[in-house]
Amino acid sequence: MRVNLNERLGVLEANIIFTKNLKWIFREQPLVDVGIDALVEEVIEASPTGKFLAVQIKGGKGNVYETETTYNHYVSNVHQQYWLNLSIPIIIAVYIPENELVYWEFVSDDTLVKTEKRWKIEIPKNKILNETSVEELRQIIKSNLQSDFLSQFLNGNVSDEEVDKILNSMDHLTELAETVTQVNNTMAEMTLGITKNTNKFNHYISKGFTDENREVQNSINDLATVLNKSSRRFNELIDNFSNEFADVFGGFQKMAIIYFYHTKNYKSLEKIYESMDDLNKSIKDSTDFLIKLRNQSSALPTKYNNLANSRIRIIDAINRLIEEFKISNEMANKFTKWLYEKVY
Repeated sequence: MRVNLNERLGVLEANIIFTKNLKWIFREQPLVDVGIDALVEEVIEASPTGKFLAVQIKGGKGNVYETETTYNHYVSNVHQQYWLNLSIPIIIAVYIPENELVYWEFVSDDTLVKTEKRWKIEIPKNKILNETSVEELRQIIKSNLQSDFLSQFLNGNVSDEEVDKILNSMDHLTELAETVTQVNNTMAEMTLGITKNTNKFNHYISKGFTDENREVQNSINDLATVLNKSSRRFNELIDNFSNEFADVFGGFQKMAIIYFYHTKNYKSLEKIYESMDDLNKSIKDSTDFLIKLRNQSSALPTKYNNLANSRIRIIDAINRLIEEFKISNEMANKFTKWLYEKVY
């Protein structure tokens, strides 16, 4: 297994800054190692306040795009939704080994900017994590609502109200599975449409028809319509999937934490493992199908302008969906690995 030393150095450097310079409590990967790298608890006059900040740490310039004034980090829809759905405020910290400094920015609706395909957060080069960051960090903690879950969990007593919220998120698993099914159905319809219209096109060409013949043009236009319809549908489903996955994943994480650390309910923990493992396999199967569909789309003719443009759009939509599915798989794999180690 390859080890990213810059990532590790970034965590260590952030730990030193929060612990030594800010005098706050730094807890590295305190619960399940997915989505965030550390929890930091605010300390005022040597007393912990019970208010927390999540920290996502990136190490090295390979994780960012450098401009004259910023380090820009790009994330998927799934990460954007997962971060914004956290029950506590979150910052992103970027460690640059060349100058051994950590730069940071608050993750919010305002700082996450939608690009054509992903989300971007700009980390200013003048925003260095050190003791001068304390007041802004305190304001972030003060100005952003925190769920009672984390403080209740650390105090050993999660309320029924919090459990109900978690169960509600877990109940959305059915909707998430339905979205994956809709992706599969769209792929199946697209495959049939490509096959049908490609066969028609090949039939006309074998009969000696040229590109000027109406039949050939109609088959090309029909094929382009299939691709356009599918790309629109995929783009809709990307947003649905990202929102639902972040919600469901967060709910299952919290409940697993309760079962393992508090109630020691290993039977229920096993059921969570089975549910997440089934979901993971379903997403993996859909990803494999998408890759085959992308290859099929890439093989389509490019000399017809309308078909060429439709081909570009569908490949772009498929690539976006593959990225979201792969990132979800990575997150789910880490989680199921953690569950497996606790249950079996």
